[in-house]
Amino acid sequence: MEANFVVFFSLFMILMNVRGSHRGEDNVVSTLCTWELQLHKMKAQAPIPFLPDNAVVHSYKHGFSGFAARLSDQEARAMARQRGVVSVFRDPILQLHTTHSWDFLQYQTTLELIDSNPGSDVASQSQGSDVIIGILDTGIWPEFESFSDKNIGPIPSRWKRTCTEGTDFNASNCNRKIIGARYYYNPDEQLQTYRTARDIQGHGTHVASTAAGAHVPNASYCGLAFGTARGGYPAARIAMYRVCTPVGCPGSAVLEAFDDAIADGVDVLSISLGLPAQDAPDFYENPISIGAFHSVQKGITVVCSAGNEGPSPSTIGNVAPWILTVAATAIDRDFETNVLLGNGKVIKGGGINFPNIQKSPVYRLIYGSSAPLFYTGFDVVQARKCNPCELAADKIRGKIVICEDDTVETQDRIDQVNNSGGVGIILINDQTRVLPSKFGTFPTTVISSTDAAEISQYVNSTRLVYELGPADYLQFLCDYGFNVSTIKLMSPILPGKFTCPEGSSTDMISNINYPSISIAKNISQAPVNVSRAVTNVGTDVETIYNVSVYTPNGLTVKAIPDTLQFTKNIKKLSYQVIFASSLPSVVAGDLFGTITWTNGKYKVRSPFVVSGG
Repeated sequence: MEANFVVFFSLFMILMNVRGSHRGEDNVVSTLCTWELQLHKMKAQAPIPFLPDNAVVHSYKHGFSGFAARLSDQEARAMARQRGVVSVFRDPILQLHTTHSWDFLQYQTTLELIDSNPGSDVASQSQGSDVIIGILDTGIWPEFESFSDKNIGPIPSRWKRTCTEGTDFNASNCNRKIIGARYYYNPDEQLQTYRTARDIQGHGTHVASTAAGAHVPNASYCGLAFGTARGGYPAARIAMYRVCTPVGCPGSAVLEAFDDAIADGVDVLSISLGLPAQDAPDFYENPISIGAFHSVQKGITVVCSAGNEGPSPSTIGNVAPWILTVAATAIDRDFETNVLLGNGKVIKGGGINFPNIQKSPVYRLIYGSSAPLFYTGFDVVQARKCNPCELAADKIRGKIVICEDDTVETQDRIDQVNNSGGVGIILINDQTRVLPSKFGTFPTTVISSTDAAEISQYVNSTRLVYELGPADYLQFLCDYGFNVSTIKLMSPILPGKFTCPEGSSTDMISNINYPSISIAKNISQAPVNVSRAVTNVGTDVETIYNVSVYTPNGLTVKAIPDTLQFTKNIKKLSYQVIFASSLPSVVAGDLFGTITWTNGKYKVRSPFVVSGG
């Protein structure tokens, strides 16, 4: 009886020890051929179906010996037992470091070259131009001004020039600056887009220009950060090895790039990618550690990034001692998008932003949590984040919205506020504040949690207060149902001749002078009238507050009067709120809303809840 097998194939890398006193490249190639024949033979003799075709994906023969092949777990274990095999391990997917690079690349793509001066006193590009820097990354965009070969001499004769043509990349894209370009792909890849040395992600172009970009005078981003752009070693030549796609950077491709770079004759290798520190394998299974070790043996300096995971302990990547590991730091300038509060305080926000917002008008601030589409616990939490489809447009229209939490994509939140009629957005995020982000034309800024506390104090600073005293508490106890004898158990000393007023009942509890209002009564039978008194404690003694009410479906809510006019002599005023049902039947569940008094400068918000059950 035949059995059906499901076999999962993975890409494994097999590193070997080629014996012989004089290991030349011919000997290595011969040995690799022998091993590949052995691999195919092993596959042909297997009792279950394998993939006999294109099993070998990459071969390594210049700096070290080995190959990458598609194997089942069973085949990998069998291969590991073969004589001469040093190690067999799965092909890991490495990730790019410095993930803000694409944003910075966008800044470069719109680079303004203003009045370029051919007679600049910048040092000659030809000095030290024999140094060749190999870069393993996402490719390169050769048309960038940073890769001009102006004033650079002939290509060093020792260089084994390879400029591999591919999609939208010709041999003519190489010059005396970009002297080499290769790309690596999996034969199973169907997209021709990836079969090129051209950079479609931006990371490699940024890394290459940072390492060896030529002098670009009078550079700025729309007038910001004006100056001369240049790499760390402007005179150096560049050889690009495109090992990454948007999916990641296969370790097998990284190793082949190391192997080729050794044969091509680079002097330095710059690598800004790696594995997560917590998941990093041992050195003998880490493609960067292996490739760097053999490169260093050939006299090549290998420089790697430390990763994006800091600053916590044990978060550094690429820690092999034969690698020069370089950590990143914040940039030496700050791109500010500030918030000017009504009290004159300036909150220094961050971001590259070219808003069309006017400077003279005063825009009201509102927290996302104060503008939920529905007043349930879940919806308020989502509105706090400015989660898409969770903000009420009528509440944020014409306002600057403050968004807390950072678990929602920034652009999604910006789009939500913009599409709902908001005039700007303030994001609270300590990490994003460190490095500038680009926000386009919609008014956007990022502030730290420390500055957020200042804004919170400003927004919530009340100029109207709801005062309570001992008499209010005694009235509450009477309404609750206590008599004088019971009240004396709590407060033996009462005002002279104190008695509970006639008409005291639980229906009157809602009149306690809290800022919030809670009604636990069926309002479908009769409206409920609630009283409040507010005192103006602000410096604006002559001021007028107007009311606005957010009313949920099922209720009608009216404040009487709808205007409170305070003067030098009138500091305390009262108002009533009438709650009525707008439905013929009993309202089910709890209904939430708000009553807000504002004089255009300050606002005092009172939430209310009506329990209909």
